[in-house]
Amino acid sequence: MPPVKCLLGDRGPIPAGYQVPKTLVINVNGVIVHSEYKFGIGFEILKRPGLSAFIQRMSRSYEIALFGDMDQGHIMEIAEALDPEQRYIQGRLGRESTIMKNGVYIKDFSYLGRALKDVVYIDFTDDMVPEHKANCILVPEWKGERDDRALIDLVPFLENIA
Repeated sequence: MPPVKCLLGDRGPIPAGYQVPKTLVINVNGVIVHSEYKFGIGFEILKRPGLSAFIQRMSRSYEIALFGDMDQGHIMEIAEALDPEQRYIQGRLGRESTIMKNGVYIKDFSYLGRALKDVVYIDFTDDMVPEHKANCILVPEWKGERDDRALIDLVPFLENIA
């Protein structure tokens, strides 16, 4: 079970006339970053092409949460690098926020504290969300290719469903 029953915490009041935004949950490794080991340098973390613009655009219509399978400290570092002023990314969830089911760690969105119908999840596989496959948008796994356009190409679709 995750450390709390509401992983994203309570939202502040929504002004009259405004719609409650959907929540965009984004997997980290293989979706927005790729890490590789370089001899003599160590691990280098690469940012998927178009990521900064994608995060900024999506923050206009969505509450954004990063949800990775590495420890939360690592997720916090990545979020800090992407959003040092904490203006765009509201959630920073790591392995500690997953649950074990049938001997496997999974991401259970019922603990987010948001209506499941308003949660959109982006990953390259739906293996970690067996209970919420309908919420999942699959993109190709990113392995560091510099000409990748997956996030950029996804913007119009996500803006439309927002």
